[in-house]
Amino acid sequence: LIEAGVEAKDADLILKGINLVQHIGFRKYQSDIMIDIVPLIIVWAIETRDVSLLNRSLALISVVGDISKHSLLRSDLAKAMATIGTLQNDVEVVIGALKSGAEIKQKHSRLSCILAIIEKLWKSGMARTVTDVEFFIRRLQDIPEPQQVEILGTLSEFLIERTRDKRQLQSSLEKLADDIILSRE
Repeated sequence: LIEAGVEAKDADLILKGINLVQHIGFRKYQSDIMIDIVPLIIVWAIETRDVSLLNRSLALISVVGDISKHSLLRSDLAKAMATIGTLQNDVEVVIGALKSGAEIKQKHSRLSCILAIIEKLWKSGMARTVTDVEFFIRRLQDIPEPQQVEILGTLSEFLIERTRDKRQLQSSLEKLADDIILSRE
């Protein structure tokens, strides 16, 4: 149903397919189906800019027991969210994507996802938002501290690499260290 829905551009078929997946009794079959359909859902969601479908898929991938496959699916869904957020200039969607990426269990996958989201943000019309590191960290206070530090580190790296005025950079980093204790690391 989901594959047919994406091909026919029929949202009703996609939603019926997702509803059916939730009623599959065997977790292994549900997991296998999610692994197959998430890429299709991502294509459809980006095309229609439907973040709610991605959020629903995030909830459904909890049945995927293989941690590397789960990490890959969560990363792909988070990056798709960030794509939609940058296309719509919606910082809340991008923050949701970062929060989702921060939940990835495998550290390498998590860091790659966070980097991809921030890079996407930097290349979008929302690039100025990336320079406001404090804004992001304050919005991400509900995620665990180690993941906040990872996001802060990635944001700081982008700031360091792309700020031409070194005095302004030094001033920004000192202010960050004074205002946000986590940033001292």
